[in-house]
Amino acid sequence: MKAVVVREVGKVGVEEVAEPEISAGQLLVKIEACSICSSTDVHIVEGEDPYAKLPCILGHESVGEVVKVGAEVDGFAVGDRVVGGASGGLRPDGLYSCYGSMAEYGIASPLRAPKLPASLVAEDAVLAFQAAECIHGVRIAQIESTDKVVILGQGSIGLIFTQLAGERWADQIIAVDLLESRLDVSRRLGADFTIDASLVDPVEEVLSLTGGLGADVVIEAAGVPESFRQSFKMVRPGGKILVFGYHVKPVDRFEAIEFYYREPRVFGVRGFGLTPAIGLENLTIAVRLLLEKRLLSEGLVTHVLPLSKAEQGFMHVGDKSAIKVVLKP
Repeated sequence: MKAVVVREVGKVGVEEVAEPEISAGQLLVKIEACSICSSTDVHIVEGEDPYAKLPCILGHESVGEVVKVGAEVDGFAVGDRVVGGASGGLRPDGLYSCYGSMAEYGIASPLRAPKLPASLVAEDAVLAFQAAECIHGVRIAQIESTDKVVILGQGSIGLIFTQLAGERWADQIIAVDLLESRLDVSRRLGADFTIDASLVDPVEEVLSLTGGLGADVVIEAAGVPESFRQSFKMVRPGGKILVFGYHVKPVDRFEAIEFYYREPRVFGVRGFGLTPAIGLENLTIAVRLLLEKRLLSEGLVTHVLPLSKAEQGFMHVGDKSAIKVVLKP
């Protein structure tokens, strides 16, 4: 099969590799589509992910059709469409799977593979992974209808959070980014106010918009040190900070005195749930929201490319000309 392989830092290639072999408790999935994760996939390519090993096959945001069911798996049949097709570990051919679904075939766990209806197109369905992670974060932060919510970063994750804050009837949704093109999408997807951090100080703007008090909830979805530092300066006393960004670089010059003056509650998020049961629940909610058009892909999926053009897709993500790139085998 063809797969996107990283053999050395900074180089992405499409190679012919052996199809994965499933265990008795797994599903073999023929991949319909896999999107490029601007956190995990990009950081692996750039050599910044401390948990990744090379050489590896990329990809975890995938959907596809079950073509083989492990002997110990119940409730699935060949032909089922599922979210998933990603697994970790070392393959017999010496390639690591990180998590291996940017390929023609992948392995899915039945514990985290909700079924997909035929009516949900693959280009939308791949967003279920990131949507499930964001749903997990919203449930942790417990956004209320009276909350003023700031979302730092308006990539695909930030834009999903913008929509989910609307789903929770947040009183005020403030989107922050460095790119006006992304803020334009934010406004279309429900942001009440947008702040171009390349032109103004976002901390001052948030304080101005909230009467000097600060936001009830700040969602840090940019994954860079500056946005992490800013989140503590724009949250109200006793407010909540959700650190969602995938921080692979140390945060320096952090003013820890903000803990004293603001007494914030700070939460982290790991994927779409610490347990398989929570993960499956969040994935199932994500599929439902996408199916019901309560979560839109409009403006998020900007490029759909064949798998053979994976290198081009990573270039689009790297130069910020894309928000979400979907690759199709």
